[in-house]
Amino acid sequence: MHSTGEEVRVIEVEGVKYYDKYCKCGCGQRIKVRPHHKWCGIPDYISGHNVTHGEWSEKETKILRENYPTLAIKELRRLLPNKSEYAIYGKARELGLRKTKVIKTSGVAWSEYEIQTLKELYPKIGIKVSKKLRGRTKQSIITKANSLGIKVNRDQPRVLESLRKHPNLSPSPALAYIIGVLLGDGWTNKIKVKWGYYNRVGLGVVEQAFANAFADALRKIGLNPTICLIRRAKKYSNRRDYYKVTAVSVEFYEWWNKIKDNYEYLAELIKSYEIDFIRGFYESEGSLYLDNKNGYRHKISIHNTNEELIDFVLKLLVKLGFHFRKYKSENRGKNRKTLYILLLQRKAEIRRFLTLINPIIKNGGDQVGV
Repeated sequence: MHSTGEEVRVIEVEGVKYYDKYCKCGCGQRIKVRPHHKWCGIPDYISGHNVTHGEWSEKETKILRENYPTLAIKELRRLLPNKSEYAIYGKARELGLRKTKVIKTSGVAWSEYEIQTLKELYPKIGIKVSKKLRGRTKQSIITKANSLGIKVNRDQPRVLESLRKHPNLSPSPALAYIIGVLLGDGWTNKIKVKWGYYNRVGLGVVEQAFANAFADALRKIGLNPTICLIRRAKKYSNRRDYYKVTAVSVEFYEWWNKIKDNYEYLAELIKSYEIDFIRGFYESEGSLYLDNKNGYRHKISIHNTNEELIDFVLKLLVKLGFHFRKYKSENRGKNRKTLYILLLQRKAEIRRFLTLINPIIKNGGDQVGV
């Protein structure tokens, strides 16, 4: 809204020019002279003050009178959604309202029900009790808990049983695929945060298709993974951006760390789902080289520094009818572990491996039929 056709005197205050016209929001401030007002006219509001709509109603004035002395401006904005901060301060100045010395967060005394709820739930779930105490800010809850001597019970489980994820850990193609990935590039970790610990399962890869496949497998066993793109800083320009998949589960974390080195148990767990396991492990630890000019140079390799794990995978590959050969690479430089490699160079078996295992990456694309 801009005023037109009216004569407004220009005054100068401390070297700054203003119109002798006040903002209509009620803030009591004059409109500052701007060069573009010459063409578009003098505005009725200062920029950002035109949130208010119309005059103050009796109801709005009553709310302001009752709550302005005790409530913070954010709480007042919630009660008066159509009024800007400037309008509220301007109207309060017009009515002669003042803030009290003791400012209450909610402006209302704590009821017996609220205090009882705070005593029962705050030790168990901490600040999350705010969901049960509508109208109370987190700071007011913490202040009240401290005044009553209520503390969070650090011995309580940090995740409520009703909210805890219970993954399906019975044998399945999805679980076999996840196990294969975790024995390769996947990981589990436990990180400390202010309110406890995060027990996570995750994967970091450059290929988005691999990240999506791993996330889908986690969903199938009942977890709720997230995928985010991690961009490298400019100083790491020689490194590529990658996708990070993470899911939080205490139960899965504890289960996996108990069984990850028990290959006899893993063999039983992935029984009938060996192909899915090999797919996950190959996508993590495998590589494919196809030479269209010299067919004898085709090769598939799977590598890892854990010899026991490599032997376990080799048995599964032999069971599926593949003739992989095992090699050992020791001269890898200082402080580097010995690398164990499974190598397949038979052209027909390479074609059958890619068809049977059907990896989502490292699959040769259109060259599979070579």
